[in-house]
Amino acid sequence: MALYEVCGGGLKKVESVSFAREGVRERQDLQKWLRDEPEALGEELLIVAEEFGDWEDSRRRIDLLALDQSANLVVIELKRTEDGGHMELQAIRYAAMVSSMTFEDVVRVHEDYLQQHGSEQSARARIAAFLNTSPEEPAELSNSPRIILVSQDFSREVTTTVLWLVERGLDLTCIQVLPYKVEGRMFLELRQVLPLEEASDYQVRLRRKDEAVRKNVVQSERRELTLKALARHGRIGAGTLLEVVKSARPETGSSADATTFQARVGEIEEGKPLRLIWELDGQAYSASKLTQKLRDEHGMKWLGNNIFIHWQVAGSASSMWNMAEELTRGERFVGNGG
Repeated sequence: MALYEVCGGGLKKVESVSFAREGVRERQDLQKWLRDEPEALGEELLIVAEEFGDWEDSRRRIDLLALDQSANLVVIELKRTEDGGHMELQAIRYAAMVSSMTFEDVVRVHEDYLQQHGSEQSARARIAAFLNTSPEEPAELSNSPRIILVSQDFSREVTTTVLWLVERGLDLTCIQVLPYKVEGRMFLELRQVLPLEEASDYQVRLRRKDEAVRKNVVQSERRELTLKALARHGRIGAGTLLEVVKSARPETGSSADATTFQARVGEIEEGKPLRLIWELDGQAYSASKLTQKLRDEHGMKWLGNNIFIHWQVAGSASSMWNMAEELTRGERFVGNGG
């Protein structure tokens, strides 16, 4: 396929140019353009990290790490070359490295990314809004990251390897990015070259089927959100005093006042996120923000990925998470038909 300009009653072929000859740099230009406009890759993506290398060998870094709207991590590797080099092998290595990342890991690296770019947005809230989930409880991430390779062209070695991997179930896409120059202005054409459209449609159907199965399993195991369950059962309401569970508090000898690890439930309004009023300063925080603040600034121990394993109703013997588990266990069995 080629790009043509309609002029003088006919077609005039617009020749593609070379990134190298035009002085387009891989990281400073191509990577930045796609970081700022990931929709150019043909789908909704949230960039969570750039030049990501959260492992011992820091020389190895993922160009862009993203999330798709089905909570799959997406490794995006870029080359401005005309053959793609050996980028598919590099990307597979990276996908294996990030496959064990948890939701909290993704929140943490995205927080770093936002800070590096001068944003004061909450990483947790931004990810939750993108995935259309609650910021109070973590989304379920797939443990099979996707891969998107972007290059001006791909060698026969790369395409043969990609096709072989796609046939064996790996979610791997090759997107060709072709630069054109017309009257001093540069244009980019991005098109998916592998897998072919028919195979891609089939791959998407398989992925959606796998996602549906995964979500059904998760939904069958997942109960009502902790705060909603406790409020519905009358265990919390506006003004209820909460405290950090004993096992998460700092060791004896902490100079923190007792109110440091206490908060009250704010007004409970349908459709609005719950706010906790911190006893120490009287300010309202989301449960996740206050918990992170206690961890980062006051020595609270991090017990796990769920916020409400860190909190209990004052005087209670169990965490809010465990309390909600007990209250809803029978309901889930009935709701699941067994």
